[in-house]
Amino acid sequence: MTQRVQISRRNDNTPPPARLSGVLSAELGAYTKLWIGSPSGNRLLLSSEPGEPDVVAPTYAVAIVGATPPVGVAPGSLWFDSASSQLFALYQDPNSTAWVALSTGIALGSSPGTAADFPAAPSVGQVYALPNGLRWSWDGVKWVAAPPATAPAQTPVPVTGSTVLAPGFVGLILVANNTGGPVTITLPLSPVTGQRLTVKDILGNAGSYPITVAGNGVLIEGAPSLVLAYAYSWVDLVFAGSQWVQV
Repeated sequence: MTQRVQISRRNDNTPPPARLSGVLSAELGAYTKLWIGSPSGNRLLLSSEPGEPDVVAPTYAVAIVGATPPVGVAPGSLWFDSASSQLFALYQDPNSTAWVALSTGIALGSSPGTAADFPAAPSVGQVYALPNGLRWSWDGVKWVAAPPATAPAQTPVPVTGSTVLAPGFVGLILVANNTGGPVTITLPLSPVTGQRLTVKDILGNAGSYPITVAGNGVLIEGAPSLVLAYAYSWVDLVFAGSQWVQV
């Protein structure tokens, strides 16, 4: 059986009669809406009215374009900021709901270790970073993409045995192990985001005398420590806000 669709146009908010099954009705009043009539009742397919409860959810994402954040939209909505040319998502976590820039190229919460949990009451300029190094800054309205933390220049520091690094230390640890046994390099207390250091075996005896890099109460990629156990090995670490990560 061939079915035909009749299209009607209205300038008020009266939906099509239920008895007119298959009729599409476009409302061009204060809001733009598209209805379809069916024997079981009317269905609202599309609506520009914020918070419309009866809209049939589309199977595709449409970004709202404008210079100010949309209001009255559901979490997961997309907004393209025409002022900054950045794409934002209305992201909801257990603490907050806020517009978050997607220009960093991350699907929030898409893989272990990348689920974002933004502060509930951020201050202007506050930076939030994920363990993988992605960063956002609160501009008072939304979380915008923040540039990567600038790593200070590393200064070579030779050590010959186990060493506890001072708070705030940034540099290149050259391990010349002459103890005849394993050594431990303990990372600084209270590291700050972007703090970076490297530990390097320069005598080539880490295979016989392993070098343990201890986090000093802070995890190193999910573990309390890591071990350099082969000749001339090294590890390059940066603190990413909640733990040390290799770069």
